[in-house]
Amino acid sequence: MPIRFKIRHTFVRTVCHFLRSRRGNIAALTALLIVPLVALMGVATEGGSWFLIQRAAQNAADSAALTAAINGTAKPSSTTYILEAKSVAKNYGFEDGTDNAAVTPVNNQACPSPMTGTNCYKVTITKNVPLFLTQVVGYNGTTALGNGRAQTILASAMAGTVNTHISNCITSLGSDSQAFRVNGNGKGNEDIDLNQCAVQSNGGSKCAGKNADGNAGLYFVHLSNDGCDPAPVPNAPAISDPYTNLYPRTNIPSNPCNNTGNATDYWQKSNNYGEDNKNKTISLNPNPAPAKNSLSGSVALSSTPYCGDVVLTGDTTLTGSGTMVIENGLLDLAGHKLTGAGITIIFTGPTVGSNFNPSHYPPTSGTLDVSAPESGTWSGVAIYQDPALTSGVDWASSGSSLTWNITGLIYMPNSKISFSGTINKSDGGAGLNCFTLVDKTVLFSGSVGIKETQSQCAAAGLTTLPISDLPRIVLVQ
Repeated sequence: MPIRFKIRHTFVRTVCHFLRSRRGNIAALTALLIVPLVALMGVATEGGSWFLIQRAAQNAADSAALTAAINGTAKPSSTTYILEAKSVAKNYGFEDGTDNAAVTPVNNQACPSPMTGTNCYKVTITKNVPLFLTQVVGYNGTTALGNGRAQTILASAMAGTVNTHISNCITSLGSDSQAFRVNGNGKGNEDIDLNQCAVQSNGGSKCAGKNADGNAGLYFVHLSNDGCDPAPVPNAPAISDPYTNLYPRTNIPSNPCNNTGNATDYWQKSNNYGEDNKNKTISLNPNPAPAKNSLSGSVALSSTPYCGDVVLTGDTTLTGSGTMVIENGLLDLAGHKLTGAGITIIFTGPTVGSNFNPSHYPPTSGTLDVSAPESGTWSGVAIYQDPALTSGVDWASSGSSLTWNITGLIYMPNSKISFSGTINKSDGGAGLNCFTLVDKTVLFSGSVGIKETQSQCAAAGLTTLPISDLPRIVLVQ
């Protein structure tokens, strides 16, 4: 075979072999796909890193905003909240002015709905992250960085004060420096037990001695707080009396006690002392009270008010429901037990003369086992002391002579109450767990146990409770 034919034959065979061979196909495909592969890896790698950085920045902003709000609320005239917020952000790896990061805390921000006001704190964190592989696909980021481009990562958070409504079992309306006071006695287990209830003092508070906090759950103190812990709101706003309009004194039954004249005239006519004594000066309650004011056994509750002191001569059960109105007198159990359901005990009486100062307060001894009406005009009210009364209203009990099982509101807004010794909830009684005390000032000393809670006030008919606001710093955006 001529040489030229051999060369041609070899060339043809080589070409055919080359055409049939698959070697090098992957390399060719790789060369063709290298650009989209690089772009895909760039987007996946850099995009993933942006996500992680953004999440870290958001965590930093959240914590920094909370810190700023806490610091700014505690020191409203200071700018230290800025330093505090930046310090927290730095702990998360975002230092203001370093590594292309910026941390910006601001105050007086408009709070988001449903909040109102402009007392929110906002922290914004930005970080410019340089671009690398994503530029292969033509993405140039959001900002210039030196001679290159960068992606800006942004995170922000806002924090502010949200008020949590707390119902108070004891509300002292007076502005006294010790409107609420606890004196522990330090004798073994004889501790004051307020059963973790919340306390509001429109004045100040003082707690001393054993069990100084009285086992209260929360204290809201408008003025200075001395030793009463926990006190989450040491400068709490004073609250208004929620019962002034709910139970107006105009609901008190009309007065039949002929007290339009002076003290002598009032007591002579109401107690039938006669015309011969009309002009005599009487400076004290001229007991004995009318015979109907002496109670014992089963007594039907009357809508007619009692004129003067009501005294038990034996254990007494009030039948029926409604009001027990005592005009210019007190309730004296004389060591006996008074039981009643669905009743409101009302102490009232206009001023009847400068020479006569009657008392208008609940018993200081014996056992008082009563529950308020669950509906009607006086729904939820167990004891009501006329807010127009300003004298003879203070209630004090000492020793271990008084035991109570009271369900409902004890409303004595002008009374300085003092309990020393043992005041216990009785073991008996079918009342619900609902106890609320409204006073001017209150002092607990000795062993005072208030075991009732407010867990069943709605069922007991007391739907409105004294409310204090517990401010909490929370993220709001």
